[in-house]
Amino acid sequence: MFVKPAIHTWPEIIQGTMFPNVPMVIGMDLTGCTLAMAFTDGSGTVVKSVTINITDAVNGSFTLQKFKVVLPPGNYKADLDITNADGDTYTYLQSTLPVKAQNG
Repeated sequence: MFVKPAIHTWPEIIQGTMFPNVPMVIGMDLTGCTLAMAFTDGSGTVVKSVTINITDAVNGSFTLQKFKVVLPPGNYKADLDITNADGDTYTYLQSTLPVKAQNG
């Protein structure tokens, strides 16, 4: 059912600006599933959890909700994990968010 996670690098974002709403469709039924995504720093510490709203479970549509980027400059890693109704968790997406200093 699940395959190797996709790899993605988000466009560079400037510290203090907004990470936008990101609508996504994965083409699988998300009924009964929960989705979770959190950005971690280089030590693996969670520095920002992302709110995810499932907008159409049957067709696999959801939105990563916008948030203000208050992270120090650097590269942050995040996995998008899907937990199905049976409690099995799969990583769907592995991503990197490069954050640039506000004045540089």
